Amino acid sequence: MRPSPPTLQIRAARAADAARVARCFLASRKLLLGIAPLHRTDEQVAQWVQDSLLPSTTVSIAVESGAVVGFIALAERMDGPWIDQLYVHPARLRRGIGSTLLQVTLMRLKGAVRLYTFKENHNARQFFERYGFTPIAFGDGSSNESGSPDVLYEREAARTG
Repeated sequence: MRPSPPTLQIRAARAADAARVARCFLASRKLLLGIAPLHRTDEQVAQWVQDSLLPSTTVSIAVESGAVVGFIALAERMDGPWIDQLYVHPARLRRGIGSTLLQVTLMRLKGAVRLYTFKENHNARQFFERYGFTPIAFGDGSSNESGSPDVLYEREAARTG
């Protein structure tokens, strides 16, 4: 793992960060349009971040020189914690930002954690598998808004003692 840039700050997202989180999300998601169409306008994404993502999940952001360059959203559900979102700005890929966000989040969790990623997003799949996530189910896309086949991943609880 490469160390995070020295100017990188990881902190909890605040309501005032909504527009910057939305810009990071859109920049990253637009790279995936070939495998997972985005069925929301930029304005709808900004509204979703402000009204849904930030209030309903625990979002940590990576900030570099005032810009949100990555974020992770963790949701607590009946069956345990879920990583709902993990995105890094395309201009900052492969610099340890996603790894840092994921590791900080995993250190705080007890028990198994789950997430979905798109089946054709091979980079994301390899990334999560490096951190101990294993595929447990494959979907046809009927349960996500992009309609793209997905993979359910789970990482077992870290063993102590």
